[in-house]
Amino acid sequence: MKNYLKDVAVGFIVVFITTIPTFANINKVDEVLAADKIRFGEWTTMITGIRVPAVDLKWGKEAKKLATQMLAGKSVKMFTLTTDGMTSGIVRNAQGYPCATLLCGEKMDLDYAVLLLERGLARVDEKTLQKDQENYREVEKIAREKKVGIWSNE
Repeated sequence: MKNYLKDVAVGFIVVFITTIPTFANINKVDEVLAADKIRFGEWTTMITGIRVPAVDLKWGKEAKKLATQMLAGKSVKMFTLTTDGMTSGIVRNAQGYPCATLLCGEKMDLDYAVLLLERGLARVDEKTLQKDQENYREVEKIAREKKVGIWSNE
């Protein structure tokens, strides 16, 4: 019965998060599993529009370190992606994780994915890139030209 109630509570949270796509939910980050994989309680989400190197690689470690500094234990605005504005249309990646956009910082107005792209700690993921994220391509291009992070010769 206890697990059933827990599942119902998690289901309610997911429904609440995704049925109002024009508003963000403010959530506290419990754990940074990877720079693009964030855990909120028992709910894990992937950051949409970007790909980050694996945690066991140099730039993946750097990305996770930055993510942990910026996100762990802090509140963020989270926009869960949906295809139809309802929970039935939650966008999930190949591993089944819901995809979301995060805004972080003191005022929760900084696009977390852009911060990673600017530092060369992520690349654009065309498979999950959304129309309102098309600026990510330009941010990545600038990071490539500056040869920072994964775009450096290290």
